[in-house]
Order: sequence, then structure tokens, then C-alpha cells
Amino acid sequence: MPYTVEPTSGEHLPGLRSALNTLLGERCYFVKFQGFTLDKVREFRKSPVESGGVQLVALDGSALVGWCDIRRRPEEGTRHVGVVGIGVLSGHRRRGLGPSLLDRAVDDDADLGVSRVELEVFASNTHAIHIYRKAGFESEVIKLRARILDGQADDLVCMARCL
Repeated sequence: MPYTVEPTSGEHLPGLRSALNTLLGERCYFVKFQGFTLDKVREFRKSPVESGGVQLVALDGSALVGWCDIRRRPEEGTRHVGVVGIGVLSGHRRRGLGPSLLDRAVDDDADLGVSRVELEVFASNTHAIHIYRKAGFESEVIKLRARILDGQADDLVCMARCL
């Protein structure tokens, strides 16, 4: 694979901001659609690591084309749980990058003591659901009509994998 996967650093912030805002602009994978300022991206970068989780970026040369993070739940009794966030720019999808990022993040997070990882994905994102199932995630709950956007209803699929 021509991609490099590495922990997020300060030098990645402009590329991470661009990637996040590009994906938010697609209006289909995330709940929020407001753009990220550089300050918000700094917070976004710090949050997984400060929670005891991981954040990785994928680079195509020097261009940031994806990320995956796992944020630890802070509440007593749930600190063994990590919540997955992932995004890959459209021109780099279906090349094995998403599964590679996910596998590496889960492995790194398991090394930090996480024994359960979970995520939420819209039911219309069938390709991502297929990737998550191949990675060992199981559907636990479906939130019916969790989003109505541009007149279209979409369910939210809650998935988890115990390590």
C-alpha cells in the first residue's frame, strides 16, 4: 500500500482540518456539518490521546488522506471502552486504507488496555458496515430514523467488538 500510517502530530493539523472539512461537506457520514477551525482541530487531535486512546493519520506522500481515532470513555466502569472515529477521503476509498487504519488503531488501543471498541455508522453507509463486520464488529442496536437529512431518513447502526 502506498500509504504511510503514523500517530497524529502538530504538523498534520492543516491536513487534518482539510480532510475533516471535506468529509463534513459530503453531508452523509457524520452528524455534524459545521466546519473545523484550526483551534477545533487542535482539540480534536488532543482528545483521543488525553483520554488514553490513539489517533492515527494516513498519508499519501505528504498529503493527509485519512485518519482513525479511538477515544476512551472517561466514566468509571466504562474506561475499558474505546469509541472509534474514522474518515478516508473519497479518492482513497476502496483501496484497503480504511481497514488498515482501523486494524492498526484497534491494535494500538488494545495495547493501552481497551477491551471493547464501539462505533456508530449510518445504515446507508453499507461499504463501511461491511468493513466493520470483516474487522470483527457486530451490530448491537439499530436506532431507527436517527437522522432525517434533506428529507431522507437514515438508521444508525451501533456496532462493537470485544478484544
